Amino acid sequence: MFLSMFKTGPSYSLSIVPVTTSREFIDNAEIVDVYSTVGVSSSVGMNICVWGVNNQQRVNFCYTPNLFGSEISKGTLSKCVAQEIKNLLQICHQ
Repeated sequence: MFLSMFKTGPSYSLSIVPVTTSREFIDNAEIVDVYSTVGVSSSVGMNICVWGVNNQQRVNFCYTPNLFGSEISKGTLSKCVAQEIKNLLQICHQ
């Protein structure tokens, strides 16, 4: 079913998982970092995963090079998202 949907156009997905704000433990061992992976399942698309641990936010982007019409330099999306979050925080604290 999903493969037939992807054939009709670009694939996009967004996953947002809450960030833990305190120390977390499994079997008496503290979780100090977590890794998340995302992938694109079609020839054109983007997947974004927002997550984190110990009050540290992470954002992962996985996209096909042809998504934006031309290849963008690495880190561009991350810098734009970080700037947008800073702008939103400034608005919230006014």
